[in-house]
Amino acid sequence: MIKNPERKERKSVAVIGAGNAGAAAAYTLSRRGFDVVVFESTNTLGGRCQSVEREGFTIDIGAVYLLNLYSRTVALLKEAGYRDLQEWSPPGALFDDSGSHRVQYDFLPSFLKLTTLSLGDKLKMILTALSVILRPAPSPYDTDSLAAFEPGQETMETWSRRHLGDRVHEYLVRPWIEPAFGVGVEALSPPFLQGILKRAYRAKFRVPRAGMGEISKTLLKGINVELNSPVESVNRLAGNTGFSVTAKGKAIQFDGVVAATTANVTAEILGDDIISENEKSLLQQAPYAKMVSIALGYHKNPWPDAPFDLALPVGTGNQPIVGIILHGKKSPQNVPEGGQLINVFTNNKASQEFNTDTLCEMAINQVNQWLGGNCRPDFIECNVHERALAYAPPGHYQKMQSLRRAMPHGVVLAGDYLAHLGVETAIVSGERAGIELGRFLNKI
Repeated sequence: MIKNPERKERKSVAVIGAGNAGAAAAYTLSRRGFDVVVFESTNTLGGRCQSVEREGFTIDIGAVYLLNLYSRTVALLKEAGYRDLQEWSPPGALFDDSGSHRVQYDFLPSFLKLTTLSLGDKLKMILTALSVILRPAPSPYDTDSLAAFEPGQETMETWSRRHLGDRVHEYLVRPWIEPAFGVGVEALSPPFLQGILKRAYRAKFRVPRAGMGEISKTLLKGINVELNSPVESVNRLAGNTGFSVTAKGKAIQFDGVVAATTANVTAEILGDDIISENEKSLLQQAPYAKMVSIALGYHKNPWPDAPFDLALPVGTGNQPIVGIILHGKKSPQNVPEGGQLINVFTNNKASQEFNTDTLCEMAINQVNQWLGGNCRPDFIECNVHERALAYAPPGHYQKMQSLRRAMPHGVVLAGDYLAHLGVETAIVSGERAGIELGRFLNKI
C-alpha cells in the first residue's frame, strides 16, 4: 500500500523509476533527510540494469560491467556499504576478414601493437591522444560538460577520421564506441569520444560480484519502493504548494518530484502545467537504440582455453553483432563449475530488422566462428530492449541541457538520455537531481 508521506515534519519527494538514476536520486535525498517514495512500474529494481538467475547462472540483463572511470557509481556504492566490486582486466580480440588481433581492451597502448595499423597510423593515434590529454576535454558522463564541447553538427565519425585517420577509426574508435551505444559513430556527437580519450589510458573494468543488479538494490536499501506502481500523471497542486502524483488511481501529494524514467514516459506523465509542448517534444525525440542481448549458457564449457574474454568485429561496414563477452573467467562465481556463459549483443539496425529467432542463430554462429567448433548452448536467454541505450546525435547535449534547465522548481529530470551511455550517466544525473532538488526544498 502506498502511504501518504508525513508532510508536516519532513519534506517529501516522489522518485519515478527504480533504475540506476532513480536509485541514485532516492539514495541522495534519503541521506539528506527527506521522505522518499520510489514508484516503479515493473515488479523488479534496476530498470535496464538487472541480474536474473537461470539454471545456476547469474545473467546480467543490460549493462555487464563498470569502469573505474565511473567515479560517482563507485563512490556511492562504497558510501552505501558495498564492498564487493571485483576487477576484470579483459584480454580482447578484434576480428576482421584476416582473422583475430589480440589487444588488452582496458589498456589503450596495447592497440599500438596491432599489425593492421601502419607506423603513421600509430603516430597519429599517439599525437591525438596526447593532444586530448593535455587540453581541456569534457567529462564524458555530464550533460553540462558535454554540451560545452559540442561542435555544431560535426559527427563523431568525421572528427575521428580527421584526427585519427581511417584505420585507427576502424580498429580503435568503432570497436570502442559502437558496442557501448548500439549505433554507428556516424550518428553520434564527438564530445564523448574526446572525454574518453583523455581518460582511457587509466581505465580499468570492475564488476559487482553478485551481478549488476546489485547497484540499484544497494542504493535503494531501506527506502520505500512501490513496485508494480506505474505513475499515471504528475501535476501541480493549487497555489504551487507541491505536486500530485497519481499511481494506481490514487493521487498523493509531494513537495518535489524526480522523473527518472525513460524520456518518452517522462513526456507522457508530466502535466501541461509542468512542461510545455516544446519540452515534451524534446523528450519524445530523445533517441534510443534498440538492442537484443542474448545469453548463451553451456553447462560444460566448450572452450576452456579461450584466449580472450571479449571479442569485437572490426573493419568497414555494418556489424550486426557488435561484441561478445565470456563470463567464465570474468565472473566465475556466476557460472556453474565447468560451465560457460556468453553474452552476445546486437546493434540497433539488426535488432530492428531481424526477429529474435534469427538473431539468436546469428549469435550462435558468430560465437562458433570466433571460438571454433559447432556448439549449441544448453539454453538461450534472449532479452529485447526496445529502448536499450540512449545515444547523442549532434546537438543532443545542448538540447538536453536546455530541457533540464527549463524544469520548474520542484521537478528535476534524471536518466541516461540526458548525457547518454548507461550506468555512470544515470548515477551522475540521479545524484545531481537529488542534490538540486534537496537544495531547493531546503529553501522553502
